[in-house]
Amino acid sequence: MVFAPRTGGCWVSQYQLQKLVYDYLREAGTASERPPIVTDGYDLTGEEQAAVEAADIRGLYQLGLHPVLVNAFARAMGYQRDDYAKMLSDLEREPEVTPRWRSS
Repeated sequence: MVFAPRTGGCWVSQYQLQKLVYDYLREAGTASERPPIVTDGYDLTGEEQAAVEAADIRGLYQLGLHPVLVNAFARAMGYQRDDYAKMLSDLEREPEVTPRWRSS
């Protein structure tokens, strides 16, 4: 389990969630039709499983799914960039961090 800051301090099985979405995207990339989302074999919380099965882009982002995977998953689900960007637009952004080498 890893700490996911966007969930407000909730512990989630973030690695398993990232792996499931990555595996799904690999399978979808070689399929002629959109494959079903199979969560068997992944150690997910109920919230994570529900978000994946519902293709809840906003929920997945809030659970800590990597933004690159959010983008690819949203597109695999048929959303255009503008569509899913609107879903996430009102969420708090992570503060930009200045690298140490730039601060000196």
